[in-house]
Amino acid sequence: MLGLIKAISEDIRGICTRPYVIGLSGNLVYKVLRKRLVSGAVLLGTLFYLGNQAFNLDIRGLYIAIGTLSVAIAAFVAQKWGKWALKRSLLFAETHGANLLEHKKAKRFKTLYLPELYATVYGLEAKLMYTAQQLAEASSRHETLYRDFVVDRLRRYSTVTEIKSLLEREPDRFNTLERPVFSEDGRTDIDPVFLGEGNRVRALLMDGALLDFGEYAVRSGELVMSQSGFEAAVTYLLGRKDRQRDEMMEAGLDLSFLEDYLDGAPFHPGNTKIMEQAQHGLMKEIDGAIGRRPIGEKLAHLLRRFLQKKWHAHINTSVQASVGGLLYAISKDYGTRALAVEDVLWADTKSRQLLHRHLLEEFAHVDQPQEIARKIIQRLEEGSHTILLKIFHDTAGEAARVVRREYGYSIEESVYRRVRYDSEYACNDLPEHPLEDLALVGASDRLMNTTRRVMDRAAQDIREYRDFCAQTEFKASWDRYSPEIRRALQLAFYTNEASFKDEVAQGRNGISTEFKELADRLAAEFTVTASKNLRQSRLHHQLAKFEYLDTLRQLSEMMGIDLNRDIVRFSLGEK
Repeated sequence: MLGLIKAISEDIRGICTRPYVIGLSGNLVYKVLRKRLVSGAVLLGTLFYLGNQAFNLDIRGLYIAIGTLSVAIAAFVAQKWGKWALKRSLLFAETHGANLLEHKKAKRFKTLYLPELYATVYGLEAKLMYTAQQLAEASSRHETLYRDFVVDRLRRYSTVTEIKSLLEREPDRFNTLERPVFSEDGRTDIDPVFLGEGNRVRALLMDGALLDFGEYAVRSGELVMSQSGFEAAVTYLLGRKDRQRDEMMEAGLDLSFLEDYLDGAPFHPGNTKIMEQAQHGLMKEIDGAIGRRPIGEKLAHLLRRFLQKKWHAHINTSVQASVGGLLYAISKDYGTRALAVEDVLWADTKSRQLLHRHLLEEFAHVDQPQEIARKIIQRLEEGSHTILLKIFHDTAGEAARVVRREYGYSIEESVYRRVRYDSEYACNDLPEHPLEDLALVGASDRLMNTTRRVMDRAAQDIREYRDFCAQTEFKASWDRYSPEIRRALQLAFYTNEASFKDEVAQGRNGISTEFKELADRLAAEFTVTASKNLRQSRLHHQLAKFEYLDTLRQLSEMMGIDLNRDIVRFSLGEK
C-alpha cells in the first residue's frame, strides 16, 4: 500500500507543470477567500474604520482587512495567470503540429501492426469464408500481381536508370539476388529482395505499386484472401478517405474503428479513441449479451474507467503544455518559426537532419547559422529528455507504469468483454490468449484468477456443446452448415442467444422438440450479427493493445530506456 501511494505521488508530481500548480493553488485560495474571508474582511474593515472615526479606535483592523483583500487579489491573479500560461502553452503546441503526429502514428501502424491485425482478426475471417486451397491460390496470385504492378511502375516512370545507379553504388546490399534485376533481352524482372520494406528501392516505386495492388484487391473482393492483399487494400482505403458507408459498400469491411484509432495523435489529450470506442453501441450490444455485472464489480469498473480518463487527460495535458512551453521559449529566444511538436516528441535522425536544413535556410542571413542551428537542436534534445523524464520517470518499470495508467484498463476491459463473449478467445483457440494479454499490462492476481475461472467454465461448456453436436441427431445438420454458421451457433450457445443454450440442454436430455428449428433460424438470422460483433470486438481489442505498445515503443526510442520486454514478443508475433 505504501509503495502504491508513493508511486501515485511521484506520478502526480511528474504531471504537475508550473502554470498548473500556480493556477490550481491560486484557484483554491481564491475560492476559499471569496466565499467567506473576503466578505468578512470587508465587513470587519468597514466596522473598524467607522469605529475609528466615531470613537477614535485603533486602526489595525483596517490593516487586517486590507491584508486579507491583498491575499485574495494575489490568489485571483495567480489563478488567472496559471490558466493563461497553461492555455498559451497548449495553444502553441496545438498550432505547431501537436495533432499532426497522427500521420506519423498511421505510418508506423502500417509498418508495425497491420500484419498483426490480419493474423488476429481478418485472416481468421478469411479461413471461415474460403478453403485452404483458395487462400493459397490467392496468395500466389497476389504475389505475381504485385510484381506486375512494380514492373508497370518501372516502365511508366522510367526509373531504370535510377535503379541501375543504386545497384552500382551499393552492390554489397544486393549480392544475394537469386536472379538478375534486368534480363538480357531488356525485359524487367524484379527480384523479391526489392519488395522488402527496408530497401531504398521501395521509396522509388513500391508505394505507387502498393496502391495499385490495393485497388485491385478491393475491387476484386479479395482483400482478406492474403496478408499482402489485405495490407495493400487497407493502405489504399485509408488513403482514399471515403465516407464510411461508401467504403463499407465497396470493401465489405467496417474499418471505422481503425480509422477512428488512427485519427488520434500520440501524447495528445484528445487521443481518447480507444476509451470512446468502449462506449460504442456495438460494444453495448455485446455487454448486453454478456449480462449484468455484480454491483460491486460494476462500481469498481466505473471507478477504474473514471480514473483512467483523468490520468490520461492530466498526463497528456502536461506533456503538451511542457512541449508548448519549450517551443515557445526557444522560438522567442531565437526568433525561429521552423519548430514543431514532432521535434520534441518524435525526433529521429532523419527529422533532425531536415530540421537542421530548415534552420540553416532560416538563419542564412545572419552570422554563424550552423552554431545557431546546433544550439536550437541541443535545447530541443535536452528539453525533450527533461519533459519525458519528469512525466514518465527514468526507469523502464516506472515509464511502463505511467503508460498503464493511461491505457492498461482499456486492455483489461476488452479482455473482460471478449472472454465472456468470444468463446474461441476464451478457449484459447486463437493466436492471442487472455492471460497473456492481461499479463501484458500487469493485471492483478485477483483478475488473473477470475479470468482463469471464466476460461475453465468456457472450455467445459464448449466441449460439452461440441460433443452434443457430434453425437446426436443434430450431426447431419451440423455437417451441412458452413464454418461461419457453426461459429455463430457456438457463439449463440455460449451467450445463450434466444435461449439456445437452454434448448441444447433439453436436447441432451432428449426432451427438446424445437432444437433443430431454432438452430436453423439462428443460422439464418444470427450469423451476420455474430460475425460483425466478433470482428469488431477483436479489432477494438487489438487497437487497445496497439495504443499501449506503440506508446511504450515511442518512449523507448526517445528516452533511451529498454521497454522492449513488453513490445518485442508482440511485434515479432511470438506467442
